[in-house]
Amino acid sequence: MSTPTIKQIAPLQFIINATMTVKASEAEAFLEITKRTNDLALAEQECLFFNFGRREPINDLTFEPLEGGDGDEVVFWWSEGWNCTLKWYREVQFKKDYYGPHMKAVEPMWTKPREYRNRVATTTPCNELTLLVMSSCFRGL
Repeated sequence: MSTPTIKQIAPLQFIINATMTVKASEAEAFLEITKRTNDLALAEQECLFFNFGRREPINDLTFEPLEGGDGDEVVFWWSEGWNCTLKWYREVQFKKDYYGPHMKAVEPMWTKPREYRNRVATTTPCNELTLLVMSSCFRGL
């Protein structure tokens, strides 16, 4: 029997959910750059998960794909969970060497500011689902 890793037993501290809207012509490059940053963040001991993908436009009522539109923009989402305090994340994690080049590369691709939503924090293990919603919508960390 193997010993569980910290990622398997660590209590969740917070989750960040965000969306970024980029020029359609830059979507593949954005995805490639974000994948590299994602892999580096996932290698951090405190990072419990870091998921991202492309959000397809859908009808909010029927969940059917939307047709039409000019196709000039693509919306990407990400969700990351961390076992650290938000203060530590701001002061240590977000200052890691790979964030600066990432931001310098992707910010010019954005067609609007990134949006953060549903920052969640807890001091109990995830399986207890005792979550405190700190903010329903905020910009920046």
